Amino acid sequence: MHWLGWDQATRTVTADEDWWQETIKGNKLAEGFRKGPPGFIDELEIMFAGAHVDGKSSYMPGAGNEQVIIEDDN
Repeated sequence: MHWLGWDQATRTVTADEDWWQETIKGNKLAEGFRKGPPGFIDELEIMFAGAHVDGKSSYMPGAGNEQVIIEDDN
């Protein structure tokens, strides 16, 4: 299992080595987040002030438990 966090002092994403390897393999641009904060970090802090994630309301397409409704116009 991978963990993901935030280092407020450096304003960077914290994660284990396996997570970084997998993520960078899928998206080379992700490596920039390992080295420092995004250039628009101040705007992100304004947008997400007071927000938190606990997993209770998350949604990921394809993860299961989805209700599919197919409408037939015929």
